[in-house]
Amino acid sequence: MTTNYTIGEHSITLSTPRSMALRWEIFGLGAHNTLRASAAALAACWTGPGKPKSDLGRCQWNTGRWAAAIIDELLGRGVPLDAIAAVGALAFNLVATDLLTEEDVTSTGNGSGEEAPSIG
Repeated sequence: MTTNYTIGEHSITLSTPRSMALRWEIFGLGAHNTLRASAAALAACWTGPGKPKSDLGRCQWNTGRWAAAIIDELLGRGVPLDAIAAVGALAFNLVATDLLTEEDVTSTGNGSGEEAPSIG
């Protein structure tokens, strides 16, 4: 699923990330800090020009640190915090959509030979 939004000076497309592991990490972050979860979702879903350069690997694969780096980067570019939060919340909804449940994982990972469910 893709959707277009404007953030700062960029018209961007939000696309659901393919990595289920990253999506679950961002979803879990939402239980502790919604702003950071929104920022992480924004960066994970952002396609096109202006995508934040902050790298998850450089943040030791810690999504909370990565999200803070994204917020700092975007604020440094003059993007208002409310825009980061608003578009990030929409990205978070994309991340949270169609997450595999424990039942999905169990039923497809039990050697039944069934194909894993489509993520979209």
